[in-house]
Amino acid sequence: MVELDVETERRDCVTFVAATVQNASDVARRVTLRTDCRPLWPPRRQGVPAAGWDEGGVTLTVPAGRTTGVGFATPVAPDEPVLAVQETVPVAGEEAHTEPTPEHVVRALGDPTPPADAVPVAAENETATAEGGRR
Repeated sequence: MVELDVETERRDCVTFVAATVQNASDVARRVTLRTDCRPLWPPRRQGVPAAGWDEGGVTLTVPAGRTTGVGFATPVAPDEPVLAVQETVPVAGEEAHTEPTPEHVVRALGDPTPPADAVPVAAENETATAEGGRR
């Protein structure tokens, strides 16, 4: 059995939704949560929506006897229920792990921004150009 506890907080024209999903069964469950809030602003990792999120909600695996937290934001003031369990499916062993998607790969690679020390400063480039190209 899966239980969902949802709390919302409205601040500065944004609704923050925090939820806990408790799996009281003795097997892991893949749980799909859906919301009618549009637009939905899911948590992001490296600029990409966190694993399991799409435009309508999230799908996550909750281990047996455990609780997992999820949250998102939206600019709308939602009606009740804000978040609902659409589907729960028991999963076992390796089935609990999903195949990697392009989004998983992007998240795993990390931030592509070069370190600040590796980027030349504009003033140094201008000085080098004014002095004839090289120092």
